Amino acid sequence: EPYAYEHNRWFFDKSVWQKMFRTMSGCGFNAIVLANTHPFPFVIDMSVYPDAKVVDDATAGEYQEMHHWVLETALDYEIAPYLLFFPISYPDSLLKSRRIKAQDISQPTDFAVEYTNYCVRTLLASYTELAGLIVDMGEGIDGNAERFVQQAVVDAMEAVRPDVPLYLRGWQGEPESLIGRVKRRGSHRIVYSVKYTGDCIVDETPDPLFARWVEAAGAENVSAEIVASNFEPWTSFSFDVAEGVASNIERLGCDGFSLQPLSM
Repeated sequence: EPYAYEHNRWFFDKSVWQKMFRTMSGCGFNAIVLANTHPFPFVIDMSVYPDAKVVDDATAGEYQEMHHWVLETALDYEIAPYLLFFPISYPDSLLKSRRIKAQDISQPTDFAVEYTNYCVRTLLASYTELAGLIVDMGEGIDGNAERFVQQAVVDAMEAVRPDVPLYLRGWQGEPESLIGRVKRRGSHRIVYSVKYTGDCIVDETPDPLFARWVEAAGAENVSAEIVASNFEPWTSFSFDVAEGVASNIERLGCDGFSLQPLSM
C-alpha cells in the first residue's frame, strides 16, 4: 500500500473522483468498494500502535481528510461506500518492531486479534459514512479463520456500529465451509460475496457452485462477484452477456453484484 499510494497522486484529485461518481451514477451503480490489503495506516489514527505508522502524522492526516471527502462525495451521488480488507495483515514497520517472522504473519494470534479489532473499531467510529465492510476469507489466515473474524471483526462491529452489514468473501469455497460459522447478533446482516463464475469466461448463467451458495445461504444473502481474471462483459461491451448476467442475478433475488476492475 505505501508504494501504491505514493505512486497514485490522482487519489487527491477531486475532479477524478467527481467524474467517476457522475459516470457511475449515470450508469445506475449504487455502491463502490475501496479494496485494499491493509488500508488502516492511511485511514485511521494509529497512535496506539506507533510502530504501525507508515507515513508521518501530517501525511496521514491528509489521507484521512481525503478518505472522508471521497466517502462523503460518494454519498452525495447516492453511491454507498464500502471498505474491503484482508483480516490479518501488518505494515512492514510493525513486522520489524514486533519481530513477527514471515511464516507467522498469517497466524491468528492474540496480538492479531487485538490489533485488527482496534483497527475495525476505530475505522467504524471515525467513518460514519461507511455503508459496510467486506472481509476477504479466502487468504491471509492460517487456522481457525472463522473464529478470528468473529473476535477481530464482528465483535468490533457489534461494539461500535452493530447495524453495519458485513460481507464475507466466500470466493470459490464450499458453502458449508463458511455459512453459519461467523455469527452476528439479532438480525444484523452477513452477506456472502461469491464468484459468479470460476476462472473461465463469464457466461449468462452462473457456475453450479454459485447456485449451491444461493441454495445454502438464500439468494438475498449472496452477492455475485464478476472477477477481473475473467472475460468481463461490462468493459468489453458484450451487452447481451452483461444483460443476461444482471437478469439472472435479479431473477434469483440475489443481494446484488460487484465488478472488479480489469487493471489497477
